[in-house]
Amino acid sequence: MTPKNMVVVFVTDNPKKKTFYYGLSLAKKFDGNISVLQCLYRPPPTFGFFETKYDEKRRDRKKKSCQKSLEEFVKIGEKSNISIKIKAILSDPVAKGIVSYVNSRGFDLVILDSPKLKSFEEAYYENTILELHKNLKCPLLLFN
Repeated sequence: MTPKNMVVVFVTDNPKKKTFYYGLSLAKKFDGNISVLQCLYRPPPTFGFFETKYDEKRRDRKKKSCQKSLEEFVKIGEKSNISIKIKAILSDPVAKGIVSYVNSRGFDLVILDSPKLKSFEEAYYENTILELHKNLKCPLLLFN
């Protein structure tokens, strides 16, 4: 089985181009499609039960900055004659957002970026990987 519909997933603010280029090379090799997903942690509302206007503005700013950083990948894809779909989402937990997005769109392969994290973020990232491994309906490739 060769993957035709792939997604490259980033879980940090600064996506690494190396991971994207690997996914792009697979898409070229197998004549497939590629999507890029940036899924970041969605902080809880300030008052716990409801979101304030400040919370909404903060969430929208973060989402727009993510979308802007992903647009660079679209330009790279155009140069390679490959159509790139991009999506930025905020989720708590991050794994839930990734699983929901990937399973609902029927991807054949998930390429997950392995970022450099601080020590307290490492445990959260490992839990994210375990959740993805358990709940995804397609193979998961960890790219280092």
